[in-house]
Amino acid sequence: LPYANAGLGPVKHVACGAYHSCMVLVDGRAFCFGKGTSGMLGNGGSSNWNTPQEVVGIQPELMALGMDHTCAVASGDVYCWG
Repeated sequence: LPYANAGLGPVKHVACGAYHSCMVLVDGRAFCFGKGTSGMLGNGGSSNWNTPQEVVGIQPELMALGMDHTCAVASGDVYCWG
């Protein structure tokens, strides 16, 4: 994903929801972009972003997205927001 990851580094996982997308990088960081009005981007805000925004507070291994929410697995625990 050379365009979507904006040079952030190698991507190991991508997840797409109805109005937002997320990626987990090889280094453990996660980024989301798209519609954020329900807080589903995980950056602590509720704005829409067309550039990747870093997910705060966790380093997920996997992510799954719905219409207005995001879930992630990190260190064996499941986290959801939005």
